[in-house]
Amino acid sequence: MQINRGRKLGFTLIELMIVIALVGIMMMMMTPSMKSTSDRNKSILAATDLKETLVLARSMARTQQRKVHVCGSKDGLGCNAENNIWKYLIVHIENTSKAATVEAKNRLAVRNFDRPNLTLTASADSLGFDRFGKTEIDSFTIGVKLDSSKSDDVCTLTVPKTGLISINKNGLCR
Repeated sequence: MQINRGRKLGFTLIELMIVIALVGIMMMMMTPSMKSTSDRNKSILAATDLKETLVLARSMARTQQRKVHVCGSKDGLGCNAENNIWKYLIVHIENTSKAATVEAKNRLAVRNFDRPNLTLTASADSLGFDRFGKTEIDSFTIGVKLDSSKSDDVCTLTVPKTGLISINKNGLCR
């Protein structure tokens, strides 16, 4: 058996550079699709968290047999959202949903939606559920939008008078 000692095994520098360049090109092509997937996941997560908060408020109204309000807030302390842009959701049992500060003993839950590039826009200042789980208004909607997404990419939660909460998935929320 003869061994050829003059021939070296392995890859040349040029072959390695070509492979690294090809891998870099493939990674650049995948980046936009990974960003849109990440945006879609953030939108779905926020919409799901919002729906769970509204379901919590509705179930508390039914179990405690009293009115439960959900209001938007800019600071998490009171029902003080500006232009129906909600950064926090406060679930409370206070009689007035326009209170500048909701007393801690009346707060049932506070959810933080103050996330980068995320906007919650509601059709009203607050939403109330009566002891039967029905709403005080005919229809309530709240949109979840990522600022970095296209203008029509919005997840919309709808609460009709019956109190049943649904997510209308369009755009990023599909």
